[in-house]
Amino acid sequence: MRLKVLKSKRLFLLILFMFSFGWVQGQYVLKHSINAGYSETTFKGSDFANHLELKPFTGSFFGYTITADFDQRYELTTGFYFTEKGYKANYSDNFYADQVFVGEGTIEDKAAKYRYGEDLELTYLEFPFVVKKRITPLAAITAGFNVSVLLNSNIESKYIGYKVLVNDDDVEYLRHYRLGKKSDASFFLGGEIRATEWIGLTFQYEFGLVKLDSYGFTDTRINALKLGLFYVFKRN
Repeated sequence: MRLKVLKSKRLFLLILFMFSFGWVQGQYVLKHSINAGYSETTFKGSDFANHLELKPFTGSFFGYTITADFDQRYELTTGFYFTEKGYKANYSDNFYADQVFVGEGTIEDKAAKYRYGEDLELTYLEFPFVVKKRITPLAAITAGFNVSVLLNSNIESKYIGYKVLVNDDDVEYLRHYRLGKKSDASFFLGGEIRATEWIGLTFQYEFGLVKLDSYGFTDTRINALKLGLFYVFKRN
């Protein structure tokens, strides 16, 4: 259901974006660019397992964008990126064996089943929608959002933690959570510094908007910092 909503929003915004282009036809210049750089992601959430530390993950991104430049003041940009995200895992195996997965076999059995000690690597196809405001001829501030589709994960249904719950008889029990969402979305702020009209540096920070655990109970989201270069290879 959540994925259908994201698809509907993406289609609506794409139609709105194309309509805006048609409405102001002849008042803008289209710029076609390739973009590449690195992305550092962090997982944020209040209910991760104790003794499980999620360290930032550094990946890369590459993509194509098309930009409508309105009189070198405002710009609207869309396109697509292939982006790597994830985290580096560090955990206490004794704590997990003694308190989290009690009675489920050896430490090796539990690690093989939940794979909580392994790094998570995700590859997304992202569709950005960006508004830029020129503050100087060679600098701009940006804001927008991404809608993303998960293309690949090195671990399917990755274990991401647990939460202690209480049943009707006031008995505590553990609910284990896994990464199960096939889509994501984020809001971002950033900027752009150009060496010329053809090449420059981009940077942005993304705030995750979707709870990624398969149950939707924990506040598990991905934030990302992106730094990259763009090259305008065509104008019309």
